[in-house]
Amino acid sequence: MQTGGVRFRPRRRFGQNFLVNRGAIAGIVEAFGPDPEDLVLEIGPGRGALTRALLGRVRALVAVEIDRDLAEALRRDLAESGPAPAEGGASTSVEIVAADILEVDIARLLARLGAAPGRPARVLANLPYNIATAVILRLLAQRPAVRDILVMVQREVAARILAHPGSRAYGSL
Repeated sequence: MQTGGVRFRPRRRFGQNFLVNRGAIAGIVEAFGPDPEDLVLEIGPGRGALTRALLGRVRALVAVEIDRDLAEALRRDLAESGPAPAEGGASTSVEIVAADILEVDIARLLARLGAAPGRPARVLANLPYNIATAVILRLLAQRPAVRDILVMVQREVAARILAHPGSRAYGSL
């Protein structure tokens, strides 16, 4: 897989699973329903499939990527391609942050986006199994600076989220 001319393979230690199916990407973006005034925190952009799909469709986007090599390649690639004009001729402000979402100060990231209780941000994430619950709990703690959260998780995590109390699959979420 290539980003900015550099070949990347998913790294098991990061639980990487890159989005490549254009139909899936379009479906995720449609479900997210971006608006030109949205402030978006993207977690785990990987090679930037969703990031690129949001360019020109939202006001500002901060993407947090744990893989420093991928973050740097995505940063370079986006800088080379230039800003994408949004509706009304504006462009999306984009920042790529190389960091572990479990260690970063999410409140500070949201503030950098301009998010606040009266102007909350939206979150889009493709989460690996091993951190999904922890990340979702950290994001829920940021209310009211977060309006909504759209996360892609593995089936097992989704089953735990939807499980009834007392059932075998019931978890902390």
